[in-house]
Amino acid sequence: MKLINKISIFAILMTMFGCTNNETQENQIKNSEKNIVFAVPFAPVSYPILKMIEDKSLEKDGRKTELILWKTPDQLKALVVGEQADIFAVPSNTAAMF
Repeated sequence: MKLINKISIFAILMTMFGCTNNETQENQIKNSEKNIVFAVPFAPVSYPILKMIEDKSLEKDGRKTELILWKTPDQLKALVVGEQADIFAVPSNTAAMF
């Protein structure tokens, strides 16, 4: 009986700590007039945007470019609703769900 209690307590603690989001964005990316923020998935569709950011081809007018990588459609929805980016790369099936 004690083993079952210990396992239950362990499972509850792991669930509590496993569900918290310890990832904090070190520097909160702000969408402003001085920068262009891209929200792209971690996928090959993002390569052209990554190349443009690497070459700094979008920074010629003095604006900085920033990048947000989203992993799940729920993260993308939060970014869209929060208006945290200027340009979004969205798969067609995810866009259809919106």
